[in-house]
Amino acid sequence: MTIWDVAKPADADAPSSSASDLRNSSEGIRERLDVDHEMSKTGNSVDAVPAGAGHHKAIHLDEVTDPTVAADHGSIYAKLADGKCELFWKDEDGNVKQITKGGVLLVGKTDLNDVVDDSTIELDGTNGLQLKADGIVVTDNTGSYDIAKFASQSSNHGPPGTVYVGDLASCSAGDTKSVTHNLGSQALIVTVLVADDNSGTNCRRAGALYQAATGGDNRGAQVQSITTTTLVVQFGDECIAGDFDSDGNLGSKVASGYYKVVAMRPN
Repeated sequence: MTIWDVAKPADADAPSSSASDLRNSSEGIRERLDVDHEMSKTGNSVDAVPAGAGHHKAIHLDEVTDPTVAADHGSIYAKLADGKCELFWKDEDGNVKQITKGGVLLVGKTDLNDVVDDSTIELDGTNGLQLKADGIVVTDNTGSYDIAKFASQSSNHGPPGTVYVGDLASCSAGDTKSVTHNLGSQALIVTVLVADDNSGTNCRRAGALYQAATGGDNRGAQVQSITTTTLVVQFGDECIAGDFDSDGNLGSKVASGYYKVVAMRPN
């Protein structure tokens, strides 16, 4: 950048010898304004609007310490934090707020506490921002359903169109199991999944799903009855699951294992 002597022209300098000093001062000011403002020039002329309009094109902030802020004022500035130059704000009461950290906007716990109501949403020290245990409640013409509870695997709440996933439980051939679903409807789409064990490694494929005819079946699982709060699963006397050959004949049988009920309320 142009370096100029701010003491020139001196009071005693003749006007005829001061022209170069005045030009240096003018160019030095323009070059420095051009760092953050649009002050380009063509030849010796500063360009006309919009190229030379003086609009901001960037804001460069040098690292400083917390400034003194007068009443009815505020300051935005850059300061070192953890070895990095970050953006800060200081108000007239002396409150200092760090705005950026490590290349991202900094939102602290106190900031989130100002925007969460602690009734439906909370700031958890481990999980961060989350629904509370008795979180958002959705209401339709059949009742109210707790969305936070429904989000868990063993949830038993949900508005129309949601899915209930029961807990994994043991079962044996001939068992009758009653499952509390509380989806508020008898018109449910139900699937019973069956596995050899509870490790998840031996889940049955097509054989895991049995929705037998209304006359019953001595193999696999079937939904025996459904109410607005419970559904009853009946396991066949012969097995809870099995493998079929290409002709549809039952081969290996599983006499006991585990099951999980998945139900959806379609409307």
